[in-house]
Amino acid sequence: MDANYVGARVLVVDDDINICRALEFALRTQGYEVQTAYSAEGATAVVEDWLPDLFVVDIKLPKIDGLTLLTQLREDARFLHTPVILLTAMRTDAASKVEGLNLGANDYMEKPFSLDELMARVGTNLRMARLTQRLEEMTSRLADLASRDSLTGLHHHGKIVEQLSMEVLRAVRQGTALSCAMLDLDRFKQINDSFGHQVGDDVIVQVAQALMANCRKTDHVGRYGGDEFLIVFPLAGVDGARSKAENLRTRIAQLAVPSLPRTQTISASFGLVSAATADDLVTDTLIRRADSALYRAKALGGNNVVMWSP
Repeated sequence: MDANYVGARVLVVDDDINICRALEFALRTQGYEVQTAYSAEGATAVVEDWLPDLFVVDIKLPKIDGLTLLTQLREDARFLHTPVILLTAMRTDAASKVEGLNLGANDYMEKPFSLDELMARVGTNLRMARLTQRLEEMTSRLADLASRDSLTGLHHHGKIVEQLSMEVLRAVRQGTALSCAMLDLDRFKQINDSFGHQVGDDVIVQVAQALMANCRKTDHVGRYGGDEFLIVFPLAGVDGARSKAENLRTRIAQLAVPSLPRTQTISASFGLVSAATADDLVTDTLIRRADSALYRAKALGGNNVVMWSP
């Protein structure tokens, strides 16, 4: 057995106690953790507290048969991709084998079977499941990287707007509060002109890190473009959003960027909007209002938080 699969969990479901015992012994000898069940109901009880990495299921089970159990497993998100090996004594019943494969079984073996062959199939299916899991993780990571701004690691313009839209839909569906803030660095062009774009990039990175460090995990932070950032505050009303924005403004004002002279300060202006009614819960409307409030914050001298009002 591959050392990577030592301790993998296997659930054997068969109403024949002798087969269960034989498989349990063989699997434990290979280093697997094993549980057995003599019915579909018994298997369902086991998986509530013990999540198998692979199932060995007999098609012929009392009351609820193995194909029905297979269907139930595939309808459970936890076991959507967990390997299932079917056991069948019906050499001539090709239809059941085909049905099992169509329902999502990964493999099948006919009784009587070779224990050595079954052990080999268990190992093969676990390896395939592990490879599939790694492929899905890699795909997820690549998708995440593609949605992030290359400089800051924050979500880029398209992704942060998408996340705002998703939170809008959730707020509409659940009747919950939602706020968002648009912030812009004050006099950032002067920093670029005086110290160069590399220093300007350093400032943007430091601000991005400060935003991420001081927002909740449930908040969404993205680089909207240039030195502008968009932050989404789910479940936050006017007072909560204002408090969060003020905290972030203070944190930014306290930043010390190593590549900047100590006398050079950093500050940001915040335009804040909170959805007061269901009619306000429109993505474009929220962004437009946050941007309008940001314009007023800049006009008032910067380093402040302005809440949008009609």
